[in-house]
Amino acid sequence: KKLSDLKTEEFLSFGLDSDVEEDIQEDTDLEQESNIKAAGSTSKHQQQLQRLQEKDPEFYKYLKGNDQKLLEFDLSDDDDDNDEHSHSSSDEDDNDQEEASHKDMANQDDHPQDFDIQQRTGKVVTTEMVNKWREMITTYSFSALKQIAKVFHAGLHQRILTKDEKRKEKFIYFIDDDDVLNAIVNLCLSHVHLYLDHFIPPPSSAEGSKKRSCLPSSSKKWPQFKLSIKSYLADLLQLLKHISDPKMLCGILRGYKQVIHHSACFPKLCRLYNKYLIQLWSTSTQEDVRILAFLCIRKLIDLLPSKQLNDSIKLMYTAYVRNCKFTTPSTLPFITFMQSCLLEAYNIDSSVTYHHAFVYIRQVAIHLRNAMTLKKKDAYQTVYNWQYLHCIHLWCRILSDILCKEALKPLIYPLVETVIGQLIKVFVHLYMAVNARSTKTYIPISPYLIEILDTPELMKKKMKESTGKPIDFSYILSMPRSKLNTKLFYDATVENIFELLLDHFAANSYSISFPELVFLAVRKLRQFLKETNFSQYRRQLKQLTDKIEETSKNIENKRFHVTFGPKDDQQIQRWETALMSTVSPIEKYYQTWTSAKADRIKRGVEDIEDTNEPPSIKLGSSKNKKQRKAKKVEPTQINKKTDDKDISDDSQSSAEEDDDAIVDLEFSDDSSD
Repeated sequence: KKLSDLKTEEFLSFGLDSDVEEDIQEDTDLEQESNIKAAGSTSKHQQQLQRLQEKDPEFYKYLKGNDQKLLEFDLSDDDDDNDEHSHSSSDEDDNDQEEASHKDMANQDDHPQDFDIQQRTGKVVTTEMVNKWREMITTYSFSALKQIAKVFHAGLHQRILTKDEKRKEKFIYFIDDDDVLNAIVNLCLSHVHLYLDHFIPPPSSAEGSKKRSCLPSSSKKWPQFKLSIKSYLADLLQLLKHISDPKMLCGILRGYKQVIHHSACFPKLCRLYNKYLIQLWSTSTQEDVRILAFLCIRKLIDLLPSKQLNDSIKLMYTAYVRNCKFTTPSTLPFITFMQSCLLEAYNIDSSVTYHHAFVYIRQVAIHLRNAMTLKKKDAYQTVYNWQYLHCIHLWCRILSDILCKEALKPLIYPLVETVIGQLIKVFVHLYMAVNARSTKTYIPISPYLIEILDTPELMKKKMKESTGKPIDFSYILSMPRSKLNTKLFYDATVENIFELLLDHFAANSYSISFPELVFLAVRKLRQFLKETNFSQYRRQLKQLTDKIEETSKNIENKRFHVTFGPKDDQQIQRWETALMSTVSPIEKYYQTWTSAKADRIKRGVEDIEDTNEPPSIKLGSSKNKKQRKAKKVEPTQINKKTDDKDISDDSQSSAEEDDDAIVDLEFSDDSSD
């Protein structure tokens, strides 16, 4: 309607209470209200009048001319109230700012290096707070892990991050006391795994074989704890990397071992853990750390799928090869420990084991072929080093002692051929043949060992004397020329041949074809006993020969009454199984000899521990005097030894002393085998 057509009542209500007009201008009203609220200087009535002026300027002009009192209203009270409130609030703000600045200055004076961090942190962690969290986690409060993970993250990163990194990251908690941080770390390592096992119980032993299906991620409660667990495990890895104390490392590894099945739910984090654990296992100088690291590796790789398991064992194998460059009395036990760990790892999956065995046995065979065909010094060095020999030794142990022997049986032949080729190419003193006892496979070792007895030096009446410690072949890759062709060298050589032949024939002493296996060996040994002039060698090998012949005669007498032929494999297997119920003469002699050797080694180690006196210059000078005396009486001593063809009491006592000296070099052979 036009303004002239409106009545007085309609005129007064128009634009003030009209719902129609408010609906039409709803969007405009919202914008105006937001602006008016931001300004904060007008009342609701003034807002309505402003809307009226905008919507109908003619009507607003009419009101201004005819009813001025309606438009004019007193805002002085409101303004006064607002002014008072603004002044009081500004005064309070100024006071708060002054108090905050004083507190900041005080904190800056107390901890100037942490001032930038403390500006970004919330709460300062105290012992009372740690006790409260301990109570929460022991009572299995649902929010306990989330809070503990946050404070553990803050305390750890405030110690390991640089200043620039600290400025970028905002911490919820601040820990300025080392005792409080230690309490938090101990709380996490001792209670987190119990807390997680309460809400996400670990799988039973029957479900353990399902690997991925038994992981905590299959639980219904996993999404509620996933982020906190991931944060805790990532921080635990950082703590592990920044700790060097062996005792603390052992404590952290024990704590991680309890939650290791949770880390398998995060593939990337799992790879990082596996890589660093292998680094600890292969490089740590502390035995406890290496053992705990391997226990964690063993438990972790058992939860991995086949592909990640393959990569993990490959990392372990390469770490083993890197640690085999040198062999000393201090490193050989560590190398043997790594071999045992790899043997345990290869027992997990037969398919992965066969793949690695095929690839790496083929690799060592190719190196040997190149050395034989190229005939160059570089090619020769690739097969005549400790890494190559220890790799062969490792695969001999795996093929002999692994549980899935039948799956790896086709690889025995190429490995044995590689070992024999190594024996032909270079004179290798280490016995690395596959164990015939475990594989039930005959391996022709005796011809290569007896061939050494044909050395002309062993048949001479005189032998070059030398002084010094008995030679230990376990740590020697090549002999210096000054030691070659000396009595010490051949004493150690004959002792090793005696031990290896005894072990070889004892392992095959339950075979029905034992008399045929030892026929040529007995002839060669008898010939050596007649030709050698050294009573010590005669006595050792004569006892071995007698036991071999005794065992051979027993088997011939027992098989004389059999009714089956060589083609009846099942009958032969049953006959050999029945023969194993009794102990053969050579096996009994082997057991007695090994126990006596262990006792001599133990006595030798105890004697070394009792002395505890390092060698000095005085010992060297007295040794030189003994050498001068030995040079004077050397001809008469040699003549006495060569003239005595029978075994006398004096020769027996001197031989026993030599046996005790030679026994020391065999200690590491047993440990490495």
